[in-house]
Amino acid sequence: MEFTVLKVLGSLSMVLGLAGCAETSNTINEDFDYGVFLSLEGRKAVEASEGFEIAVIDAQNISAIDIAEMKARDQEVYSYLNIGSLETFRSYYKEYQHLALKSYDNWEEEYWVDAGNEEWQKFVAGTVAQELLEKGIDGFWIDNTDVYGQFADEEIYDGVASILKTLMSYEKPVVINGGDQFVLTYLERNGQVDDILTGVNQETVFSSINFENNTFTSQSAENKQYYLDYLNALTEEEKDIYLLEYTTEIQLAQDINEYTKKRGWKSHISDSIELDD
Repeated sequence: MEFTVLKVLGSLSMVLGLAGCAETSNTINEDFDYGVFLSLEGRKAVEASEGFEIAVIDAQNISAIDIAEMKARDQEVYSYLNIGSLETFRSYYKEYQHLALKSYDNWEEEYWVDAGNEEWQKFVAGTVAQELLEKGIDGFWIDNTDVYGQFADEEIYDGVASILKTLMSYEKPVVINGGDQFVLTYLERNGQVDDILTGVNQETVFSSINFENNTFTSQSAENKQYYLDYLNALTEEEKDIYLLEYTTEIQLAQDINEYTKKRGWKSHISDSIELDD
């Protein structure tokens, strides 16, 4: 059961026209311990993330100098890293285009990639990850482990696990965004997830996005409970829990803040699907 909505927007030409987005993250986030700013590049990311203890950025689009500035103000900087799909706007797209499996529904600039391929594993967990580390990042924020949900075969499963284990070998935090099917399968098979992650981020636990009319709403009771069960399972494994929610409703934002604070979880509430607030 996968409902992950976040994608790095390599092309900012995608405009959702969401209604009622006058509120900023500064008014709907009570605490500034966690912020996600993935579609911003360079100085814009540095400026938007100021004040957040943990800032998630796409460090492939941000210089080492900018990252050093963020760290100098006592921020932890985590970088987005896409291990399960291939984006056409990345500099290495053509080199690895032959590993594309199929198009990514609703995302014209993206293709699911063969994570079971050793060439890809070495590149994304080795070359790309090392480049990010050299820029000075403090941790990895991993997207699209749910390639296993798209192609539930053993080679994909083993490939995703191999990539995550390599990333863990750098002794930095590894936070998986979504990917519940893979994570729960790994937990069931191994009785632990200590060697593949330090935490998970889940989107839209309390909120939801209606793509038909481009509005935010509350999550259904069924989906909300599924996500909470998933996060509770990872809490029992003593992993860090992060929520990424989308809403412009102050009351819902307050409810999310209250719940996560009580649970000892971290959350970021955005009024923009582009995560540029």
